[in-house]
Amino acid sequence: MPDVLASKIAAGEVVQRPESVVKELVENAIDSGAGRIDILLKRSGIDRIQVIDDGSGMTEADVRMCFARHATSKITAIEDLDAIATLGFRGEAIASIGSVSRMRVRSRTPDAVSGTEARHDGGTTRFVGPCATNVGTSVTVSDLFFNVPARRKFLKSEAAELRRIVEFVQQVALSHPDIAFSLDHDGRELLTLQPHVDNDAVEAVAARTAATFGTDPEALVRVNEQTSYLSVLGVVGRPSVSRKSRGQQVFVVNGRVVKSRYLEHAVRGACGDSLKEGEHPLFVLFLDLDPGHVDVNVHPAKSEIKFDDERGVYAFVRAIVGRALASGNATPSLDHDGDGPLSAQLGWSGQSGEAGGSAHSGLWRSIPGAAGQFSQMLLGQPGSTTGGTSGVALGGTAGGNSGDTSGDTSGESAARASETLRRGGEEYLVWQIADRYLVAGLRSGLLIVDQRAAHERVIFERVLASLASGGAFTQQLLFPQTVDLTAPQYAVAEDLMADLRRTGFDLDEFGGTTLIVRGVPAEVAVGSVDALLADIIDRFDAEAARSPVQRAERLARSIAASSAVRTNARLNQVEMRALIDQLLVCQDPALAPDGRRALLNLGEGDLRSLFGG
Repeated sequence: MPDVLASKIAAGEVVQRPESVVKELVENAIDSGAGRIDILLKRSGIDRIQVIDDGSGMTEADVRMCFARHATSKITAIEDLDAIATLGFRGEAIASIGSVSRMRVRSRTPDAVSGTEARHDGGTTRFVGPCATNVGTSVTVSDLFFNVPARRKFLKSEAAELRRIVEFVQQVALSHPDIAFSLDHDGRELLTLQPHVDNDAVEAVAARTAATFGTDPEALVRVNEQTSYLSVLGVVGRPSVSRKSRGQQVFVVNGRVVKSRYLEHAVRGACGDSLKEGEHPLFVLFLDLDPGHVDVNVHPAKSEIKFDDERGVYAFVRAIVGRALASGNATPSLDHDGDGPLSAQLGWSGQSGEAGGSAHSGLWRSIPGAAGQFSQMLLGQPGSTTGGTSGVALGGTAGGNSGDTSGDTSGESAARASETLRRGGEEYLVWQIADRYLVAGLRSGLLIVDQRAAHERVIFERVLASLASGGAFTQQLLFPQTVDLTAPQYAVAEDLMADLRRTGFDLDEFGGTTLIVRGVPAEVAVGSVDALLADIIDRFDAEAARSPVQRAERLARSIAASSAVRTNARLNQVEMRALIDQLLVCQDPALAPDGRRALLNLGEGDLRSLFGG
């Protein structure tokens, strides 16, 4: 087999996309002892990737050899595989990249008067000679996959490829807080991270984490435990900075960023019930142990590892993270006195057997105003007459196309309920139960609505209609707001910019990773615009990873989930009626966009069955 063909085959495992190139070049720069690494991209790395470092550089002989397969100075004997301390060691990366691109390498050692330049196109070295360059190495990769068109055709969108690169650079920067990093894309600076050299390693990690993710340092709980087998240090975010995606989770094992759902599960388990369903904790954790106890030679990408005692590592990580969160008051503790664990969870206020109280009466007292609302319901009086505090934007009419509809017969029930409610005009009464469910009396039964699921359905169908027609209404803000996003969030926002405008967002780029927002969709309550946009982007990104639904539906789901009224929001009579009216004219009122039930219509026959009549 010709060497060029062999290199192309090997490149298929090592170089899968622009991110693979950035990863290999940056890791080589770190291994060279660099104190600063600059990454410059053109068209998400498809047209050009340049990585510049100020490390130890290469001699002329090293430059001449670097394009050869399996040429490395990082391991020399088979025993070295049992104690790998560098990020690269296979000697495949430069040869593989060079076989599917046009490369230029310039490098100079500190004691050399001049540097050496080499040019390599598609597996063939074209030029090697002296050049003027700074100490360190500069590698430029152009026209990636120019000679493998099939591979180039299957790349994702430019925004998706850029997002992967940004996420990698963030992760590797977090793993080496003592190194300065910058990332430039098409002349726009996406990341600039100054080095954090601190005698306290945990504080250096905390500072780099706060700078990278834009997080308040006070929201980071410090972790630092050591044993003879394993040491763990780093930070875990409080529940207030949890996200809908796993993009802010980094494990560093012996200096190498790795992926491990097993260890992610350990951290998530340590957080307990402090996180809501679907939320993921922020963390940057460094695990250090004897290299002989961990195998990094599992996959060419070197992102997967194996421990010789995985269960022990899992238990240790979960235990120390849990202890750190508890000591930092980041996880709730239950008072187990009185009625025991169940009573603590439900908030029962009295012990069973107390005069005038029971387990059930305690449960009702734990729901604010529930007993009073039921009394009012029996008397036929309105439930909540005070002004709502939800800030929900409820008004207008719903429309649009929700896509596939459920086979649930609740749709027919909803139509009957709508007709029944309208016979009484606007005078029908609605009660709110547990700040979550809305109950309205029908002519022969009850209509029960989950307010959050219902509002998500209303917003979802309106957003879909706006995306289809491009005619959304916009609420102009009194004062424009700037929104600072993380680099990965900004990459997604750039891709979504036109679609967000069609849904009613009035926004533009403002420089760096900042957007300026002048207006929001009419369906969205005006509040924290930065938190809203970040949540929409995170949800869209997470949805893309786990759901095959179309792009428009993903965006509509994300906006609906980020904007809908919360389950604990108090609504007044006007808001409750408006929400029910809007739900009942939706194309699929029975279900929320993610399939959760939005309404339940209990007819007279259902009520008789429930009461055994």
